[in-house]
Amino acid sequence: MMPGKPRVLMLIDTYPGSAVLSDYSGEANQLRVLAPRLLAAGVEVRVLTSHVARRDAEDEVDGVRVIRLAAPEHGRATRFAQRVPMWLLRHRREWDIVHIHSTARSALAALAATRVLGKKSLLKFTLMGSDDAITVRESRLSGIKMRLLRLADAYVAPSTALAESVWAAGLPADRVARIPNGADLNKFAPPTEDERARLRNDLLEQFQWPHDALIALFVGAIEPRKGIDALARAWPDVARRVPRARLLLVGPRDGARAETAAQFEDDLRNAGVAETAALAGFSDRPEDYYRAADLFVFPSRGEGLPSALIEAHAAGLPSVATHITGIIEDIIDEGKTGLIVPQDDPAQLSRALVALLEDDARRLRMGLAARARAEQCFSIDHVARQYVDLYAKLISRG
Repeated sequence: MMPGKPRVLMLIDTYPGSAVLSDYSGEANQLRVLAPRLLAAGVEVRVLTSHVARRDAEDEVDGVRVIRLAAPEHGRATRFAQRVPMWLLRHRREWDIVHIHSTARSALAALAATRVLGKKSLLKFTLMGSDDAITVRESRLSGIKMRLLRLADAYVAPSTALAESVWAAGLPADRVARIPNGADLNKFAPPTEDERARLRNDLLEQFQWPHDALIALFVGAIEPRKGIDALARAWPDVARRVPRARLLLVGPRDGARAETAAQFEDDLRNAGVAETAALAGFSDRPEDYYRAADLFVFPSRGEGLPSALIEAHAAGLPSVATHITGIIEDIIDEGKTGLIVPQDDPAQLSRALVALLEDDARRLRMGLAARARAEQCFSIDHVARQYVDLYAKLISRG
């Protein structure tokens, strides 16, 4: 290894590049943004992940080498976890640090293998309620799992809630690094007037919406955790009180998500407001939707530190989001960059949306403040520098 140039292996169960939309996840997309920045900063980065196939494969995504271990569709996570230790052993001279993006079975296997091989590991907690230290401590076989988690040389907690879960679970507090998720501030920069006009016209024509429509945007997977059902209950009141209001949902609706999407459409149809909302499906250019929208709505029930909300701030959009303790307020400056409402309260969600949709000047002020907050706190370049410093610290410990 060259001094000062760590070789980092990113371990994640699924990773973009596959044509299978079920591989979509916020954490995978966050890694896809981070990895090229680390390369640019002089870190040798590779990604080790799985894919549903009979043979292993390698490809390159955004300049980053990706190794995909073959696994069956059923039992994919288990098979990947079984294969990870042997891969780490065979390729042990090719990496110095394994950077693990979950507490999945593959993560636990990697922590054990890394310790046996005398290498360094860092583990990132990604989602409260399923991928945090307290949830692991309360799960089946928790004793074994917690002993394995203690093998990590460092923990990364993107949000206040995830950091507190590490401490509450009794893991070593001195190993916790608070590094947020980030966004590409250039990719998600607010549009010029001409660009915004063009993108809006394309959307309005696509969905046959009026030229003066006010667009509330949601970006994320169409699934119950994201509060899509709560949004369906709140939207009819918004549509009646603000006739120009239109709701656009952008995100994968494949597989099990199809049921949530169908229920959303049925709910709005039964409420008589189906023509005021649309599901655009998955897009690899979400920035176009942010630039065409008037505000961002995020009714989620569980997160780690949501990239979509950070991207909305970067794009200069005011946001209305549901409260998740120690997470949402890490991003939204209440009353300045957006509004925070209680979870599963359609009336409060509706009132907040109406308040912003009816106040152009307030949306403009909040949007400017949101962009400034993104620049101050969530630049992916700054996030990458924090990881580079952490890698260097781990290697310096010997």
